[in-house]
Amino acid sequence: MADQRAPGIQDTITNKLALIDSLLPFCSCGLHQKISFVCKEVNCIKHQLQPYYCLDCMEKYHMHPQKNITTYFDEYEKKWETLFFDIMKAKEKLDEWKSRMNEVIDLVIKKNGRTPHIFLQQWGDFENLILIFLLEKEEKGRAKMENNFDQYVQTLIKIEELQNKFDRLDQIQHGINDQTLNLAFKQNLLDLELQDILSFRSAESIYKVMKFQLNNRLESLLGDIDCDGIQSFESFSRDIDRINGFLLVNIDKFDLHQAHLLRFDMLDYKMQFKLKLQASEMDPLKLRILHVFYRKQGFPNPQEYI
Repeated sequence: MADQRAPGIQDTITNKLALIDSLLPFCSCGLHQKISFVCKEVNCIKHQLQPYYCLDCMEKYHMHPQKNITTYFDEYEKKWETLFFDIMKAKEKLDEWKSRMNEVIDLVIKKNGRTPHIFLQQWGDFENLILIFLLEKEEKGRAKMENNFDQYVQTLIKIEELQNKFDRLDQIQHGINDQTLNLAFKQNLLDLELQDILSFRSAESIYKVMKFQLNNRLESLLGDIDCDGIQSFESFSRDIDRINGFLLVNIDKFDLHQAHLLRFDMLDYKMQFKLKLQASEMDPLKLRILHVFYRKQGFPNPQEYI
């Protein structure tokens, strides 16, 4: 039986039906009435033969709760709107992260080579999904404009498949960030040489990788001993001095070789990072003077560090 509706709601449905009247085909019963309902009852004897039907057929054959065609369309259109919002939000976050970490991403992908990786697979799948979604969205709008009912419905229900594809992209959905990159390419990042790191033009990229490498080594060295690692871009140099002081005072608690090696590398990273920051702020003349100065100090190729 049809749902008993308040007059205002029924009027709204009638108005909606009038708006899409040119899109709706005539019912298969031959009585020259436009369809008004969708059969969603799989046990209905007419479910396969008459998925869409008119008011007369509802009273004769479809003796079950009704789904109005306008409600049916609205529900699916809402799913399209929701997925569009979720995809664009994920894309915005990904694009913002890529703009900051582009150099690091390019290098680790190059170092990773052709090795299969779920992070890269999902990234590629997400870009393909965006393209497919926009094409299908355009096709849906075109079919509705051209009053092509069959094509419109076929495209409309594709939202279920598109949603399932998006749901499988868990790393994209949860938000790609620096931690995602660190976990996905931990070994690639740890294997980067200082020369690779200093090839980045962005000071933030240099900082991110230096911080990841040094904090990882510090964590391995400390074991159960508590000492905060490098905290922020602004406190990078101060954090290194603090950690070095801590290691020196407690040197007898650690593997001596590993502790001193980490201390020296931290000081080296601190100097190279400071030089990079200075170089980004210097005019060409000052930069050349610094280049000559460090060459005299014994650096074989100071330009790699400036």
